[in-house]
Amino acid sequence: MKKYLALLLAIVFCFGCFAACGSDDAAGTTTAAVTNDPNAATLAEAMTYLQSLYKDAAESTPRDYDMPAKVMIGTTQFTVTWKASVDTITIKESSRSGFWTIDIPDVNETETKYVLTATVKDSAGKTQEISFNRVIPVVDTNGVVTEPKEGEEYKLFMTQVTAGKVLYAIAETQDGKYLKTTDDASKAIVFKVEVVDGGYKFYTEIDGAKNYVYAYTVPYEDGSGKMSKYLCYSTDNASVWSYQQNVNAWFTTCEDGTTYVIGTYSSFETFCISESTYINATNTGVTQFPAELLENGADAPDLPAPDADDPAADSTLTVKEAIDLGASKISDQYTAGKYYVTGVITEVYNDTYGNMKIADSEGNVLTVYGTYSADGSTRYDKLEVKPVAGDTVKIYGIIGQYNDTPQIKNGWIVEHTPGEGTDTPDQPDTNEQGGTDTVPATLAEQLAEAAKLSNGAYLSYESTITGTITDAPQASSYTAGQYKFTVSDGTNSVLCYYTPVTGGTPEKGDTVTVTGKLTAFNGTAQFDSTAAATVTKTSGGDEVQQPDGATVLSGDLTDGMQIVIVNGANKKALSSDPSSAGSFYQKGADVVISGNTVTGYGTAEIWTVVVNGDGSYSFKQGDQKIGMQASYASMGLGYENDKWTVTAVDGGYNITNVARGNTMEWYADKGNWSTYNPEDIATNPLFVQSIYVVQ
Repeated sequence: MKKYLALLLAIVFCFGCFAACGSDDAAGTTTAAVTNDPNAATLAEAMTYLQSLYKDAAESTPRDYDMPAKVMIGTTQFTVTWKASVDTITIKESSRSGFWTIDIPDVNETETKYVLTATVKDSAGKTQEISFNRVIPVVDTNGVVTEPKEGEEYKLFMTQVTAGKVLYAIAETQDGKYLKTTDDASKAIVFKVEVVDGGYKFYTEIDGAKNYVYAYTVPYEDGSGKMSKYLCYSTDNASVWSYQQNVNAWFTTCEDGTTYVIGTYSSFETFCISESTYINATNTGVTQFPAELLENGADAPDLPAPDADDPAADSTLTVKEAIDLGASKISDQYTAGKYYVTGVITEVYNDTYGNMKIADSEGNVLTVYGTYSADGSTRYDKLEVKPVAGDTVKIYGIIGQYNDTPQIKNGWIVEHTPGEGTDTPDQPDTNEQGGTDTVPATLAEQLAEAAKLSNGAYLSYESTITGTITDAPQASSYTAGQYKFTVSDGTNSVLCYYTPVTGGTPEKGDTVTVTGKLTAFNGTAQFDSTAAATVTKTSGGDEVQQPDGATVLSGDLTDGMQIVIVNGANKKALSSDPSSAGSFYQKGADVVISGNTVTGYGTAEIWTVVVNGDGSYSFKQGDQKIGMQASYASMGLGYENDKWTVTAVDGGYNITNVARGNTMEWYADKGNWSTYNPEDIATNPLFVQSIYVVQ
């Protein structure tokens, strides 16, 4: 059986219908539980949280998946049980602590609709129910093997959704570093397995000799600690592979102690290895696609069928049509086919991956998340000629949306016309509502002018407001350093919709200056991510100590203590700054360790300890705590899952997220902080952190 990655279901599953009823297991009444804790969360809040997790997503459930067995709202815990309306589905305890497995049949000959119902119970025994409409599509995955047998024959294959291909391994390698592939099943080679402790060894016979699938890593020559990752055939060495059903993938642990998954990237045609954080079980619209074993002679699963309402694949769309198509999808859902879209680059906001925004002459702006060469083989940062703001590009890629932002994902730049030296495309002289380029004298008049714009259009001039942040800023889960907040100058009030902020982490009460071209959403003027904001720290918060040295923790963490979290093996401190512009991951600041003292850190690396009532800890800067989202391995300020356990191990501490179960790590291979949950966290130096107290 196969499972969806549990917490990715927070964005993959949809809320179908909501039914709530109260009861008491003992008395059968609907009387609310009495509590002496004024901060205790209510059942209604737990129900709202569940609803928010599973709303606006696809109903199809072709494989097993996990659902939570408990919900934490603040310090209040609620238990959750599940039931399905059809007998073909069974519900059992998951192998993952804190979850139930919804067991979907491997073979389903006709589409089956069902209702999945959660019963949420509080500590007093009061319950409420919430239901979700689901459907099991026609499924036959019998050819995919998760427990291979010695003597049987298999093919190593992968469904590369973004390229619309099914790839099979062949006997050749690329420079001895990657396994070459073919999309012709008749040319695929046959694999067999040897059953060993901890899993399986895969091998194929080449020129009469056993050649094992072998994964290995080589350190960079620059001494950075990063690793090059390779996959080849070897007569002398063999990797041991184990299958993880929660992501439908085969894993191995290399000599460097890191666990990797076998698969390939969205634009490559070779099998390689990479970190498991790059895959998910739905196998769509992600960077890394995992490989699986297929019975020799069986047909690989079909590629996802295009949505019947989607335009024909490979057709050309306008920017506006692409935006509308993306907006029709749920979050993190993308088209099966690829499309061509032409526009003028307004900005490149990530110089590594080539994330950019393109616009048409009407002011419609479309996000492009990741760009490559015309054949998809070379990432933006490796291109000899990189398109920049003002250039015209034709992009070829899948279309969907993420966090309510329509976008092209992993787009190929098939045409590139340099601009005439301008940084941004020309704005129309007159907007759709009749506004002109004449700049009104007051901000109030500018806001009124912007309110007339259609969604996605901009004024042709810049506006500026200096005022106070009137609400708690929300950090973007899409781009580090962007926040949603409202600013008021006493006369005018303007929403800043995930606007980039410099000068520190914004807080309610801070003074901020925002400059940019006003846009509108449904008749309300606002700044967006094309504007820029600078914060002057004026809010209360915790007074941060000056970084003049910290000593290693002795004893327990206490409320209000200010600390620096350091990976001692690599001398990297956890920072609130992103590792690079637009990155989801936290920077590792270089520090100097001398005996029991660390120096070299800055204010971005100082965290204030919060001791929670349930024995966990939180770490904050200002009024924002570092946490994790419902999915993904990255951390960020303001993310909802912000409670951590701190466990003493030999040489330091494991700092583990309560809701997600992932442990903080210095991700040496990528050069940033992240999280993961390997079995060796107590001994793996990447997961063993030192804590220093700021004096």
